[in-house]
Amino acid sequence: MPGNPELNAFVASALLKRDKTYEELKSLLRECRKRVENEPENEEAVLQLSTLICAVTANVSAIRERKHEAIVSDILGIKLWSTAPVVLSAVLEFTRNLVVANSAFTHTCLQLIVYSFTPPPAPPNPTDPSQDPHGPWRPSDQALGVHEALHSVLSRVMGLVPTAPTNMLPLIVAQMPHKLRDRNTQCLYLSALFRMAEDRAGAPIREALLTAVVEHLLSLDIEIRWEDIVDVPTGEEEEAEDPVNEDIFELEGMLASELDINANPDEVARRHAMMALRQGGAGDGRGGWEGAVGTLHAGGGDGGQAQASIRPPVDEMANKMDSMMELAFEHLNRRLAAGDLRQLWDTLLSAFERTILNTHRSKFTQFLLYFACVKNPSHCSASLVRLLLMRLRDTRQPPITRAACAAYLASFLARAAFLPESLVVRTLQDLANFCVSYCKSAAPSSAAPGSSSFRGQAAAGLSDTRPFAGLTSEDNSSQTQRHQVLYAAVQAVLYVLCYHMQPLVGPANHMQRGAAGAAGGGSPPAPSTGASAAPAPGDAGSDRRARAETVLELVRGPVWEVLNHPLQPLGVCLPSVAAEFVHQAASLGVVDCRPLLAQLEPSTRSQRPLEMFFPFDPYLLRRSSRYLQLKSSYVRWRHGHPQSAAGASGADGGDEAGEDGADHADSEDGDQELSGESSSEQDQEEDADSDDDELAGRSMPSDATVVGAASVG
Repeated sequence: MPGNPELNAFVASALLKRDKTYEELKSLLRECRKRVENEPENEEAVLQLSTLICAVTANVSAIRERKHEAIVSDILGIKLWSTAPVVLSAVLEFTRNLVVANSAFTHTCLQLIVYSFTPPPAPPNPTDPSQDPHGPWRPSDQALGVHEALHSVLSRVMGLVPTAPTNMLPLIVAQMPHKLRDRNTQCLYLSALFRMAEDRAGAPIREALLTAVVEHLLSLDIEIRWEDIVDVPTGEEEEAEDPVNEDIFELEGMLASELDINANPDEVARRHAMMALRQGGAGDGRGGWEGAVGTLHAGGGDGGQAQASIRPPVDEMANKMDSMMELAFEHLNRRLAAGDLRQLWDTLLSAFERTILNTHRSKFTQFLLYFACVKNPSHCSASLVRLLLMRLRDTRQPPITRAACAAYLASFLARAAFLPESLVVRTLQDLANFCVSYCKSAAPSSAAPGSSSFRGQAAAGLSDTRPFAGLTSEDNSSQTQRHQVLYAAVQAVLYVLCYHMQPLVGPANHMQRGAAGAAGGGSPPAPSTGASAAPAPGDAGSDRRARAETVLELVRGPVWEVLNHPLQPLGVCLPSVAAEFVHQAASLGVVDCRPLLAQLEPSTRSQRPLEMFFPFDPYLLRRSSRYLQLKSSYVRWRHGHPQSAAGASGADGGDEAGEDGADHADSEDGDQELSGESSSEQDQEEDADSDDDELAGRSMPSDATVVGAASVG
């Protein structure tokens, strides 16, 4: 190493002899360091300090852990974020050589590198683009320079010292910024971890780093409240004005006052009947949860614009999460481009099962898996559904975990536009069969599902309500908890059917309405067995018609039996889900469940609805939403209809759609608000088409944000 020979000889003598020359060396180093800290622009002082550090580096083999602790501490204690670049390079070069020369310093040197991923706390700098709270996060030039130097040294250290990666991992996890640290600190740390993971030398801890990042994202995710972000302009403000008080389909138009969970039993019963019968005779397929809000919005005029203009700025925690999710999606993109899909997916799935699945308040972190499914639907989607079904059936799992699996299945099957219809229908069959099996094991022997007495009770309007009869409110709550897995699975089936029954059954059932219409008196209509329902060989639509027949048989068979069970799942499911399913099933002529909803046991009606969440509700982080390609991958609800994403038919032939991974900046199309409801069906269709063009990367406030303050807050 080039340097001053006399200085090198002085340093060597001081380190080896450790006499008064060693004290002189310590004094000289501290003096030079102090001068640079006091006069950072003094080029002479900077040159003296860097030259002295280089001289120590040239004799690093003479350094011992206890003998020379003061020298090592003085050099490693230099503030890398505020010192001159030449001093920064000298310190990091000393660090690299010290690790290689003496393994006893490995932990200390790696700790310095990890701690230096983020700058020390300092007052905000208005000229720093990374601290702009309103725009995307961009690292400053200084941050780029420091990170470049750190990663250059770190890559060489991990390549030269085989144990360095595993020694770094606990340091990295322990040094994760606290969730209250500012956005710049969080993003700098994550960008450093992702760069390390993408480096060849970081391969041994690549998956562990991703798992640590997922857990860190989750820790911020649960701190974000829906009410803090729901007013962020997404171009869909007219869809929901007050989500704090919403039930799961509040944004679709149902007034919050209709679903007040604190209402008395008589009021709840009245609302059940109103929801079930709302537009019950309409033939346009508009859902029962579409109510007066749309009218209010349509007539809001300038008032709506005035309210939008005074919305608060983006919540700080949500803005922070948005930028961090951007970094995470970019990292996943790079790994997918490198052909690392299988290992990446295994890591995400493992992290999901270990942490995300049981985190009830997670809103955005799970979209990392959704992103992977968008990129490779055939492998990732089927794998996720298989895992969730397996855990739902596993009696060794806690009930809350099994219920969460049902919630994830419901939300994923309903919202993922890229899923093949065959997978959706097959999963619905699995869920319905699980519910039937559960009911058989839980039913009284005299009223097992499918038995004559069971059907007799159903025809009589559930006269046998022994599981709930005579129970106090506390006992009823216990009953709901005891069977929460069943109720969650039933609600999952109904929720998915709300999104898929009309697209699947509507066209196929239109010609059969006379023969297969809903029978009165609460009895299921007989499945159609006419020749016209049989798919013709070679017919391009034969598979779709076969799936429609499967759904008809499913609803009229297993689903009907389960809904007639004495445990009364229809009364425990969320009212808006139950009401919309009942409405669609009746209007499509599939089955008439309105008598069931109207004749529910009052003790069941008085219960707080099943506390469930739908984890793939609309993604409200605007900037990072562009990576999810929501315009083509996500199913929204428009004008009372589940609206498939543009370009995503859901047919089985589209399994591989999205694997090209093309990311377009969907969210840059502007912030125009959606048009109000049209006065005719044709206007609705035109609005839906325009939505597809305008809503790239935008999403609605949550369909399932809260089921009462306790379930979210």
